[in-house]
Amino acid sequence: MENRKPVTGVAVITGGAAGIGEAIARRLAADNFVVVIADLDRNGAEEIATEISAHGGEAVGRHVDVSAADSVSALFEWLTDDLGRCDVLVNNAGIATTAPVSELPLERWNSTIAVNLTGALLMTQHALPLMKKGDRGRIVNISSIEEIAAAVSFLCSEDASYITGHTIPVDGGYLAAGVLEI
Repeated sequence: MENRKPVTGVAVITGGAAGIGEAIARRLAADNFVVVIADLDRNGAEEIATEISAHGGEAVGRHVDVSAADSVSALFEWLTDDLGRCDVLVNNAGIATTAPVSELPLERWNSTIAVNLTGALLMTQHALPLMKKGDRGRIVNISSIEEIAAAVSFLCSEDASYITGHTIPVDGGYLAAGVLEI
């Protein structure tokens, strides 16, 4: 039997059923976190959790609509009752709306704000009480399309315990190269 390291903590990743969120979930599971993949896509979240578990990690997929307060409350009620802690929250769920401002329907704007901003607020408000009960707490807000799983892993580790309240652009060098200034 393989000797597994002790569990690092419980990490909740929103939007973890695909893309960056999936990569973060897999990386944190490899770092011995119990991973809660919280996603609107219940089947996708459960599928990724099953794959992580099959490779020796600990993961569970849970349905959540981050833009709905009742859905977020239900997730954290389950989390409190079943796992009893939340050490890491990765607010990764997001939707992208691309349209000229003059043609952007208000309902698309509102849904984007509800998921991308209100969702992060609701998740953070529910995670903080559990984090305060424990000996650690990390909240990572994602607003990028770049591959950043390793950066999130670092920010959730003890090696980053000295980093507090900072915005750290992880953008593949685009900002440093001045691409965003064009």
